[in-house]
Amino acid sequence: APSAPRRRQQSLKVRNPRDTPLEYAHTVANKANALCNLPDVLEHPEAGNRNNLLQAQAYYQQAEQIFTDYGRIEQAQVVAKAMQGIEAELQFS
Repeated sequence: APSAPRRRQQSLKVRNPRDTPLEYAHTVANKANALCNLPDVLEHPEAGNRNNLLQAQAYYQQAEQIFTDYGRIEQAQVVAKAMQGIEAELQFS
């Protein structure tokens, strides 16, 4: 069975912001959540995860914009809060 990250990547092949915007937003937000917890180099977790945090931030920005555009304010706020956490982490990395 495919791993969770692989399933999320496969989901992005089917879901896109034009045809299934809310599903896409959920998928990229989930992918951002996963990236926040992964080191950039699995073999060297001590090196940190700055690149993954930057990618997660980009995914969260996409999700927040879509949720906002479709009036999903509560979901947009959850994503915005997650982005604040990333910004704080990036300042200290």
